[in-house]
Amino acid sequence: MRRLALVLVLPAALLLAPGTVQAKDSPLDQAKRAARQQSFEARVRVEWVDRRGGHVAELDVSSADGLMRMTGPGQETVVGADTRFLLDEAGWSLLWPGGAGHTDDAPLASKYELATGADGSVAGRPTVEVLVLEHGLLSERMAVDSATGLVLRRELLDRTGALVRLVEVKELRAGPAVKPAALRAPAPAHTEHPRTMAAVPAPFRAPAWLDGEYRRVGAFVRGHVVHVLYSDGLHALSLFAQAGRLKSGDLPKGGERVRIGRGGAVRWSWPGGDVVTWEAGGLVYTAVGDAPLEDVALAAASMPSARRLPLADRLRRTCRGVIEALTGGS
Repeated sequence: MRRLALVLVLPAALLLAPGTVQAKDSPLDQAKRAARQQSFEARVRVEWVDRRGGHVAELDVSSADGLMRMTGPGQETVVGADTRFLLDEAGWSLLWPGGAGHTDDAPLASKYELATGADGSVAGRPTVEVLVLEHGLLSERMAVDSATGLVLRRELLDRTGALVRLVEVKELRAGPAVKPAALRAPAPAHTEHPRTMAAVPAPFRAPAWLDGEYRRVGAFVRGHVVHVLYSDGLHALSLFAQAGRLKSGDLPKGGERVRIGRGGAVRWSWPGGDVVTWEAGGLVYTAVGDAPLEDVALAAASMPSARRLPLADRLRRTCRGVIEALTGGS
């Protein structure tokens, strides 16, 4: 992949005119509605930086009737009622905030403040700039299409002002007349759809809040995997958990060792954000988020320890483990 020089440091104070945006007319809320309601096709370029340097990917995005499909080199992602909770889709609210479903109604966390910036142009379309400050520091810059309300460009910065991810629309067709051909084909079939849960079963725990003002907005289960979805109103965080042990041989290559609380974890970056996997209390956790890594790690570290199972359940699990060991797992 090409190497990119993507370090960008800008004083937030120079970008705040003409003033703070009030919540009642928030362009972020307008962008969420536009992402839900608009039919469009777009060519999107993603640039992101990790410890290995800069990376670039281009995706074709189609959206209509509440379904969004993204295709890129060697991958296809469908975001819809039955498929958006798969691990592959968990981080793809990276350009259109709230466009994928349950995070739509999560209010913007109090740590954020919105301000308007300068008018501009993206993909030949007039835009209005929206600046996001987190605890007073510039954390994101968005260019919102003046005609459709869609976000056409989104820059995510870390706490030092360095660019983490840049997502930009290069071509866009939008409007009622757009019926994306890519969505006419049937969505990939899955043998088991996720089920919504009012409460997660033991030994899993899913608090109403995680550090960083992440609010729980949904809980689901697919097979033996529990998925809890959190949002701070701007970024989504998916936490997957299943009973077991984390074996290094089962992990993809290219991971980076990081800290989650007091323990170790492995992190991978991808166009949609960061994936972090770790083990605690007999459970294997995977966090997928589109916020900067430090925010994802802060929220993940605040997950409480697993609840202790009743004796009968522990005995059943022990017996099942012995049987699987004797039979080779068959």
